[in-house]
Amino acid sequence: MNTGEDLRVPKIAVNVSVELHNREVWEGRLFLTTISERHHGPEQVMDLLQQRELYLPIQLKDGPFRMIQKATIVRLKVDRKLGLAELDPAGILETASILHRVKIRLVTGEDLLGDFPIWPDQSRDMRLLDWINAQPGFLPLLQPDAVVYIAHASVAWLEEEETKSV
Repeated sequence: MNTGEDLRVPKIAVNVSVELHNREVWEGRLFLTTISERHHGPEQVMDLLQQRELYLPIQLKDGPFRMIQKATIVRLKVDRKLGLAELDPAGILETASILHRVKIRLVTGEDLLGDFPIWPDQSRDMRLLDWINAQPGFLPLLQPDAVVYIAHASVAWLEEEETKSV
């Protein structure tokens, strides 16, 4: 007899901090599948953010699940103290061939500094502007302590500080 447990897909829990347009910040966990539909290896945070679904399910620290409308998200932050193996099990972030150091001004007036990772298959003759415009929904910004996924609608402007090959 099938109890439903047989149909469950194994998941990886990732601790996140989500800031909304109204400045609310929620701490909780996203659950990623161990097999991605989009690429080899486990699902990534960016995969969830790029899906067509309008809502993102997050289990809050105090237990309940909350369905957050993606259009209300300013940024979603994942702590890099986990190590890239837990944050990025497929090694996608480690395979960047170019890092664009950028300064971003959010519509809230806050400035962020970090790196946009450009992957080998994207780097051929691609300007930073082309790469930004090709990113659906969110921009992954690498910072020393976190990866911050920033909603396009939350960016007032950005400027390139430096570009380096890795």
